[in-house]
Amino acid sequence: MKQAKRLAAALLCALLLTFTAALAVADAPADGYINDAAGVISSETEEYINGKVDALSQRCGAQIAIAAVDFFDGLSSEDYAYQVFNSWGVGDKNENNGLLLVFAVGENKVWAMCGTGLERSLGPKLETYLEDYFYDEYDAENYDSAVRGWFDAVYGWFDSYSLPGYQGGSTGVQNPGDAQPPIQQQGGFATAGAVITVLIVVVVLVVVFDSMRYTRYRRRYLLPGMPPPPFVYRPFSSLRIKKQREVKNFCRHYPAGPRRIGLAQSSGKSTLPTKE
Repeated sequence: MKQAKRLAAALLCALLLTFTAALAVADAPADGYINDAAGVISSETEEYINGKVDALSQRCGAQIAIAAVDFFDGLSSEDYAYQVFNSWGVGDKNENNGLLLVFAVGENKVWAMCGTGLERSLGPKLETYLEDYFYDEYDAENYDSAVRGWFDAVYGWFDSYSLPGYQGGSTGVQNPGDAQPPIQQQGGFATAGAVITVLIVVVVLVVVFDSMRYTRYRRRYLLPGMPPPPFVYRPFSSLRIKKQREVKNFCRHYPAGPRRIGLAQSSGKSTLPTKE
């Protein structure tokens, strides 16, 4: 009984932590591509980046997004970036050509992540761009300069790399059909993972509490010298079939006994055994 209660408490705590983590990531910006919850990026830099990314998105659907926060709220840098990337829906959903930079100034953590469409071309260069254009200014707490330098470097890569429907430069091929509006919430894998976790926890809790209920039932009615049970307990879990048979066999051994619940009448006869 105690172990079942402890397991149920642990599962509830895990569920709360899952929801806390899911809600902890930065919200998608209502306008633009930057969420500066830490307040370290200047309005001029935000306007500059949003204008550049909007033009890039109009040309090929690719997007560069930035999240600057104080803390990752218990998540690892990679997990936090992954949740933000999918919940924001960075880049064109068909080309998977988004790029995200997240950093937590209170924890001194940084992570850059690109979509699978850029994994082979841009992915190997992400650490180099951070080393060459971001970390020096970031370590000096010049966060605005770090963001601006990193952005200019990676934006230059998009200008020089041939993307589907985009040939680089300010005069790249216009493809309005590929244009992507500013980042919006799209749910993503994080939401699906939370739903699956909730379902698993609910099923386990049902089994645990069902076992606790059967234990009380057994102690009250199935021990030697106890009166016959007033009803047959039918557990929820299929793993309890053996216990259900045990109850039925017990009833066969006690064909008569006092009733503790109301009678269900049919043709003038009770459906429950009566005391003679």
